[in-house]
Amino acid sequence: MRLHLIRASHLIAVVQYMHSLSLPVDTLLQKAELDHVPLDDANQLILETKVWRFLELAAEMKAMPHLGGVLAEQSDLAEYGDFTKQLLEADNLYQALHFLIHKIGLHNNNSLFWLKENEQCVWICRPQYPYVKDKQWQAEQHVLGLLCKIIENYAGPGWQPSKIKLQDTLGLGLEHSQFFSNAQIQLGQRYSGIAIEHSLLQERQLSKTFANASSLESIPDCFVQSFKLLLKQNYFGQGWLAENIAYSLGTSVRTLKESCRSRGHHYVKYLMK
Repeated sequence: MRLHLIRASHLIAVVQYMHSLSLPVDTLLQKAELDHVPLDDANQLILETKVWRFLELAAEMKAMPHLGGVLAEQSDLAEYGDFTKQLLEADNLYQALHFLIHKIGLHNNNSLFWLKENEQCVWICRPQYPYVKDKQWQAEQHVLGLLCKIIENYAGPGWQPSKIKLQDTLGLGLEHSQFFSNAQIQLGQRYSGIAIEHSLLQERQLSKTFANASSLESIPDCFVQSFKLLLKQNYFGQGWLAENIAYSLGTSVRTLKESCRSRGHHYVKYLMK
């Protein structure tokens, strides 16, 4: 079992956009079980699945299957937190992508990106994640939209990709996207990807050394460490009952206890600290 966590800064940016659409944000946060998240703390850790659920609920309410992409394209990248701000401050696009690939753990502990090069272009890719399978399109179009915004920051206003690979098999609402509408789209792929011209990556030296963004520490992959951080940040409130926590994590009490005990730790130990 893994806990896929993301910093609240991402949710804050999404919430700001939802307000601009006159959506009942408080109601949607409650339905997505995010109404307890302190939105004044950008570095609070939250379950990433619930952010995608929030986005999915909003898309359904507005009848906008392309909401994830529109949200990314119309957002200011700097609104997504200190990590994203640093992505915009690199000396060149290659350095920014290198920072993204190797330091993404400062923002969340789930995303994985890699570069795949051929004679025609260089692809920035991400794998499929089973945990967002039922909401894959909203998550996929949002993440790819943000990637396109990062590339555009270095390529110049108006840049558009020539090719895009999508895991999604339908691509609903692509005609509404400034980045997707004119690209050659390959649907139903094993991984998502955006084609980048070789000319945009001519400079590949890492001339600037990035420190951890505003002294952020990487979010651990280890279940026990992630779980302890959620407890320390009071993510579950005062209701530290095994049933409440298991429900919040979308698992059973048995699985929760076994996830701790299998790593040599006793579940109750963390509730007493």
